[in-house]
Amino acid sequence: LALALGCGREKPPRLADERLPRIEVVMPLRTSLLRKLDLAANVDPLLRVDLSARVPGVVEFVETDIGKAVRKGDVVCKLAVPELEADKAHKEALLAQAREQQKLAEEMAKVTDREVTEARKQEERYKAETEYQELKYKRIQGLVRQGAQDKALEDEAKQQMEAARAAWAAATAAVSTRQAKALAALAEKEVAKQRVEVAQAEVEKLKTQISFATIRAPFDGIITARRVDPGAVVKDPATVLLTIMQMHRVRVLIDVPQRDVPLINTDKEIMENGTIRRIPGDQVIICIPSLAEVVPPRGEFRGTITRLGKSLDQVTRTMRVEVELDNPRNRENNTFILRPGMYGTATVILDERANVLTIPSTALVRRSETQVAVYVVEKPQGVPPRGILKLRDVELGLDDGKNVEIRSGLKETDLVVARGNGVLRVDDPVIALLPE
Repeated sequence: LALALGCGREKPPRLADERLPRIEVVMPLRTSLLRKLDLAANVDPLLRVDLSARVPGVVEFVETDIGKAVRKGDVVCKLAVPELEADKAHKEALLAQAREQQKLAEEMAKVTDREVTEARKQEERYKAETEYQELKYKRIQGLVRQGAQDKALEDEAKQQMEAARAAWAAATAAVSTRQAKALAALAEKEVAKQRVEVAQAEVEKLKTQISFATIRAPFDGIITARRVDPGAVVKDPATVLLTIMQMHRVRVLIDVPQRDVPLINTDKEIMENGTIRRIPGDQVIICIPSLAEVVPPRGEFRGTITRLGKSLDQVTRTMRVEVELDNPRNRENNTFILRPGMYGTATVILDERANVLTIPSTALVRRSETQVAVYVVEKPQGVPPRGILKLRDVELGLDDGKNVEIRSGLKETDLVVARGNGVLRVDDPVIALLPE
């Protein structure tokens, strides 16, 4: 009877199995692994400028208003500057006067040059006269000694010779005087020329200052701010009147922490076989949640890191990087989708590995600075698997913060303890629990 009753009961589990520790395990999984950074992102225009007049004045007219597109060279604002206009007229009158003085100085230089020429001719004439009188005196003196001429005739010839010499000396002095006057006239001519140049520079300076009152767009863009109206008095030349931004391309600004700066790669150009080849930088996925309806499903834009700063901010210890993007237009209203000042998140993909063996980062056991291991349930049998706990060294690869690449030490069929930081002992029998 007891035997018959016993056959109808379920066999109770073994007491030894009930006492074995139950440990959550995972199996290495082959998948793609990304190493990425999730950072804040801000949208800036490609170009931005605050326009000012650089001269004081009264706003005469403002050609445009916010939201209007302008072309390079378009007049967007003009100031009335009557003081500068009056000063310009005064300087132009001084310039005309200086030019007249220059003409007079040039004429005077010509007159003195002619006087020097005439004085030299006069000197040559008196020189020739002196030489003639000297020869005449010598001839008469010889005749007087021979008794062929009277002594009075010799005295008269001597007087004529001395008079010729005196006239020659006076002519020579006159040449020196005329040359001094010519040099003075030439110097005055140069001074007059310099006066003209100074007056011309003053006029050009005022013309330039007056031109500052006419403000033109420095590039194709959109007026995003207007701070003055017609009739407003601009006292400070540095006062900002308008702001223009270029939006057909935008800069997305990202600040990268110091620890990740060495991992960042920018767009590069290299010479290869005589041709320039472009190597793109790290891929960046920019998400602007507020644009989810316009750019479904998450308001995503993709680009690469275009440029980066060469130094870190001394306060935040971050380095600025930029992603330059084409700014698409909204099909409904033909306006740019990305607006300066928008913010969102940027996912910078530092590295990507495909079809690699991975396990959760929580399974790792750090044995030393260079040695990493994981607990593995070996010789599993039954359901659930029962096995022996072993510690196995592994070689790591890419780590995305959640999962880590295993380059060697594990197979896809291994049972790896999911959390290696528990109270575990090698060679202990355990029951492995796979996730459902």
